[in-house]
Amino acid sequence: MVRPRRDSGIVPAKQRLEDAFWAMLAEMPFANFTIEAICKRAQVSHNSLYYYYSNLDQMASVLLEDNLVPELPRMVLNGFVDGRLYADLLLGDPLLVMRFRRVCLLVGNNAAPWMREQLTRSITALWLASIDTDPAHPDPRLGAHLAFILGGVMAILGDPDLGDPAQLITWIAHDFGPAIRSVLNSPQP
Repeated sequence: MVRPRRDSGIVPAKQRLEDAFWAMLAEMPFANFTIEAICKRAQVSHNSLYYYYSNLDQMASVLLEDNLVPELPRMVLNGFVDGRLYADLLLGDPLLVMRFRRVCLLVGNNAAPWMREQLTRSITALWLASIDTDPAHPDPRLGAHLAFILGGVMAILGDPDLGDPAQLITWIAHDFGPAIRSVLNSPQP
């Protein structure tokens, strides 16, 4: 397949496709996406989309994984060690805030159910890895606790009125934080 053209001074086709994806997900249900619509919005040909992705579901899956912040669980847990979450560090990074907002879109009203499920699995794996637990074989009790906590966090992330980075960090620091720290730091039977 021919590589998409790269004109100097123009945003690369892949970036335009990704930007179009996020803009459309903010506006409409993923179920209403078409390759034609996303390519039109990105001002690229269908071939450009197929150069990078096999279909829209694969594009969404790749973008979901690309926007996770693998270091975030460790940052959050380290912030709990001294009883304080360093919100200014998290909120002061524009890239981190953008990725957070994108994750919110992936659990919001316009997301497909499989996106929420993949996101939950991926975030669970990141949290388990952050405490040196094999995500493939977590302790059942720990897995249940983490699933419960993440269920609440996902509900907040998916609510357009609540999925604000500053608000979530405040809740994590003051409400969820002690519970998360207690569960993840407690010895497993």
